[in-house]
Amino acid sequence: MKENEKLGQSPAFGQPTFIGPEGTIETAAAYFGEDGCGMSKRYYTALKMAQGMLSNPSFSNINMKPSDITKMAYGLADELLKQE
Repeated sequence: MKENEKLGQSPAFGQPTFIGPEGTIETAAAYFGEDGCGMSKRYYTALKMAQGMLSNPSFSNINMKPSDITKMAYGLADELLKQE
């Protein structure tokens, strides 16, 4: 990872490839930029963390605000992505 790159900001999934107007093979990044194509690894991981927490019956009985769940999910995602 580049030193100035933020944790988990690369795309979570590969970018679609297609034949451009000039007949060249291109990716969506050619039109939207590297950051504008799909969701980031960090966002995707945080979504999965929140989904896992909310699907656990013992966890969902705890009275937590949505913002608390979001903070916890992003915290877990950040720790996981540090291991990448």
